[in-house]
Amino acid sequence: MNITHLQKKRESLLALAVPIALSIAIALTPSQILADNNMPQGNTYAPSSSANTSKSEEALPPETNAGTPSSQESSANSHKAPEHDGAPASQETEEATDNQQDTPQNPAPAPAPEPTPEEPSSPWEASEKGFRYKDENGSYLKNTWVKDADGWHLFNSEGIAVSGWAKPSDRWFYLDPTLPHNAAKFGQVTDGDKTYLIDENSGMACQEWVQNSEGTWSWATDSGALASGWATTKWGRVFYFDPHNPLHPADLGMIMVNGYPYWIDEQLGLATSQWIQLTDGSWVWATDNGSFASGWVWGPKNAWWYFDPTKANHPLMTGEISVDGRQYYIDGNTGMKRNSWVKLGESRWAWASDDGPFISGWFTAPNGSTWYFNPDSPSHEALLGEQVLNGGRHYYFDESYGLARKQWVLLPNGDKVWATQEGTITGRIINNEFFAADGSQPTGKIDLGGLTIYVSSDHKLLTGWQKIDGQYYLYGDDGQPVSGWVQAGGRWYYLDSQGLMQTGWIKPGGAYWYHLAANGAMDTGWIKDDGKDYYLDPYTGAMKTGYLSWGGKLYAAGPDGAMVEQPCYYPDMLNYAQSIYSATNWLIQIDTHQNRFAVYKGYRGNWTPWYEWYCTTGMPGMWTPHGQFTVGSKGLYFGSGYRCWYYTQITGDYLIHSILYNSDGYTVRDGRLGYHGSHGCVRLATENAKWIYNNIPYGTKIYIW
Repeated sequence: MNITHLQKKRESLLALAVPIALSIAIALTPSQILADNNMPQGNTYAPSSSANTSKSEEALPPETNAGTPSSQESSANSHKAPEHDGAPASQETEEATDNQQDTPQNPAPAPAPEPTPEEPSSPWEASEKGFRYKDENGSYLKNTWVKDADGWHLFNSEGIAVSGWAKPSDRWFYLDPTLPHNAAKFGQVTDGDKTYLIDENSGMACQEWVQNSEGTWSWATDSGALASGWATTKWGRVFYFDPHNPLHPADLGMIMVNGYPYWIDEQLGLATSQWIQLTDGSWVWATDNGSFASGWVWGPKNAWWYFDPTKANHPLMTGEISVDGRQYYIDGNTGMKRNSWVKLGESRWAWASDDGPFISGWFTAPNGSTWYFNPDSPSHEALLGEQVLNGGRHYYFDESYGLARKQWVLLPNGDKVWATQEGTITGRIINNEFFAADGSQPTGKIDLGGLTIYVSSDHKLLTGWQKIDGQYYLYGDDGQPVSGWVQAGGRWYYLDSQGLMQTGWIKPGGAYWYHLAANGAMDTGWIKDDGKDYYLDPYTGAMKTGYLSWGGKLYAAGPDGAMVEQPCYYPDMLNYAQSIYSATNWLIQIDTHQNRFAVYKGYRGNWTPWYEWYCTTGMPGMWTPHGQFTVGSKGLYFGSGYRCWYYTQITGDYLIHSILYNSDGYTVRDGRLGYHGSHGCVRLATENAKWIYNNIPYGTKIYIW
């Protein structure tokens, strides 16, 4: 066989082998193609050295149907760019294919490299459209990935190595035109001011957290560009990503943005409307927009708080603070103190006004106590003890009640001082001797302002009972007049505010009248004054008013308290009542022979007639029962075809009630009293039946004869 014939036969065999090999290569799985060179797995993006890319005005090579480098998925999709700000811009190819769509532009324009002569053994060839790659059978690779020493390369349907952004199998990759034969760029890819992270397996990261080679976390937006500055994740949480770091890692903890501090939690993102404790132990308040509160802020726990505006992190200031020359107190739990005492230290107190600043000078607290707060001290603490104020006047302030008024005050050194109603000190006792406010030692009767004292010639205060100008006074051991009730020698006496003993009628407190004898002793029992009889309680001395049962007689006090004996119309019933016992302090006795009804108050042996009335009892054959009974049930009315009001049970169906009314309850059917005319019940005038109904308690004895 000649050489020419062999050559032609070889060429025809190669022509048949190339399509077969190419079809096999395209159909291979990633594991088949990359059996000796598997791609790395996982979602961590390990950027290589940053490649600054820019948009190119050159057309992309014809598109490829290849999948990802590791998956080799077959796809007829074109390379469409993400539709979000920051995504690589798309550009059109010069030569359209049958299924061409918009594809992303190549980053950063770069002149197409001049085709360079390839080594004879290299499978790469340069063409006017770009690089081509021949497999071992001499066929150009199309719609597939291939890996060589320079990395992964992607070929379109024309067999041209793709340059720039490509989207095989709906995943974005970047084929770097600055690398040999447009090798795929993985890890960090920079396009202008945007940064992307591309994984060999899953392509460009999108809408997810990614951990970069620095170990920090970034957020890939829906366009794939890493978020920079403020951004919201798909879960609605706000984070801040470092715009100065190409990887734009999330800043966590306390951060400063445009001079304002914020707090970013690694799980929850931007903190808003909440307390935050910083690593130095201080507390800050994140406002509703996330920035730390500064200066005065109203809100948390419905209180005022102050955050230091002079420090970058604006920590909460607590304790005593000074703002614009005024003092405040901030409690770490309840906020600014208002309208209350503030303890500044041992025995040091200030008063926070309703607006917060400490009070200065004279002040009356809500409970009526008066205080003086030092205007010369920044803290304006309350002055305590004896103080000289208002042009040399002396005052005394007690830590419990403030300014001493109208009282003797014992000083720590043992001296005693008298404070007037206005609080000024007008007298002083030193070693039992009296001194006036000016230091002199007057004697006799001295008016201290709200107090009159008597000083002997030896400058001692008079004490005990003293007869002055024919009247008796009582002074305590400190010379202060004794007032009110005092007991001496087993008898009670009453002294006014000056210590003067009272006599005659008095009404201290405005409640009860008392009578004091000429010697001042309180009277008890029966007394006669100006021809009238009065009864004074044997224990308290208070004058009795109203009714009095005494010695089997009833007395009634007039408007002035004088007692007048009340008449007894049924003395025989009263005498008989004295032998009857009742479980209450009331007794009812009914005489059915003469139709008499009596009410007594007191106790057995000392019953006093309270009311005596005529009544109606049972008619012959329907007699009212005789004997001893006790009050039972009660009711407002009863009757069918008639009506009786205010009934009180004697026993069974026998009742005490009103006269007989018709069924309307208002017109009288039988109003007679003092005769035998009932069916066994006891009838009374309606007003009397009502009194029994309202006043006689259950269990009261009813004696009927």
